[in-house]
Amino acid sequence: MPSVSDKHSVIPVLLLILDGVGCRDAAPDNPVSLARKPNWDRLWREFAHTTIDASERSVGLPSGQMGNSEVGHLNIGAGRVIYQDFTRIDRAIETGEFATNPVLAEAVATARRNNATFHVLGLVSPGGVHSHERQIAAMVESLAQRLKQRPDDADGWVLLAHSYQALERFAEATDAYAHADALIPNNASLLADYADALAMAQGRRLEGAPAALIQRALAIDPKQKKALALAATVALETRDLLGSGAHGRVAEAGVPVLVQPARLDHVVVADVVEMEDCHLVDRGTTAGVRETCRRARSLAVSRSLIG
Repeated sequence: MPSVSDKHSVIPVLLLILDGVGCRDAAPDNPVSLARKPNWDRLWREFAHTTIDASERSVGLPSGQMGNSEVGHLNIGAGRVIYQDFTRIDRAIETGEFATNPVLAEAVATARRNNATFHVLGLVSPGGVHSHERQIAAMVESLAQRLKQRPDDADGWVLLAHSYQALERFAEATDAYAHADALIPNNASLLADYADALAMAQGRRLEGAPAALIQRALAIDPKQKKALALAATVALETRDLLGSGAHGRVAEAGVPVLVQPARLDHVVVADVVEMEDCHLVDRGTTAGVRETCRRARSLAVSRSLIG
């Protein structure tokens, strides 16, 4: 039987990887162009050659991301683009496949059937090396699209509102809270969160609609901690220490809060201590103001317990 070499000339091929060597114009700071390399120069001068892209989408990386050794190992000789996991998720978001991913959809459905919590674990940052926060934002958008088909899903609207608020998309959070409020009336905690998002959406201002939501929350639950903290802030902004009595209620709620520290407690104590500031309070005013300040001082002394 004739061999392959009898019919065709065998052309040897060498794959030579010059790690760290790129292609650029000759320059005083380009060691490759300055080096003495007659064989390389002859090959480049006499034989066909081309350049390839070794970064960004050309090798399965996100736009703007430089190449690295891991990407080189996967792509060299593959004959196609090998997408990194990070970029595969980005592509799925762009094509719409992400929202209909059967594994994610079934996991969410299972959690809903069992009234369980759906946990999402991953890296959330704008770094763009191994992950990007836009991917968790895409999950939030998937929820928003689903709610258009099921607008009576109260828990879904609450989750969407909290998610938008965590992403600091306050206008969208406010809209989601409005839907949730219509489906879950008389929920003090929800109203306090709604007021917070609305205040952020209107430039960190609590007057107007946010203040009205706070009053609604306190009418339902006079001890709702976040509503009390926000009411204290409203009172500080308007210098109305006696009118709303918010600081007195915050002071009363703050003492037991100190036993179990939480992030909100810092806000409560900070507001009360600010209220105590001498330039806000006329020391010759009524006994009511002096009593409120006395409570504020007692909280300030205990501030170290929050740590």
